[in-house]
Amino acid sequence: MAHTHEIFATLERDHDRHRELLDKLLETTGDSPDRQSLFEELTKELKSHAAAEEQALYSPMLRKPP
Repeated sequence: MAHTHEIFATLERDHDRHRELLDKLLETTGDSPDRQSLFEELTKELKSHAAAEEQALYSPMLRKPP
């Protein structure tokens, strides 16, 4: 159960970070260097998060649905 708690805590931290990056991104406009940098950082974070979430959460759930 501790492992499951760690997975959800990590996912929650990631989601909080994604919201933070999105908020910062919304404060930018046009093709500014800040906007580009934030977008690249968010993209990198989302890709790694999606891969980890798939491996640690969805794949095990699909193998044992109940």
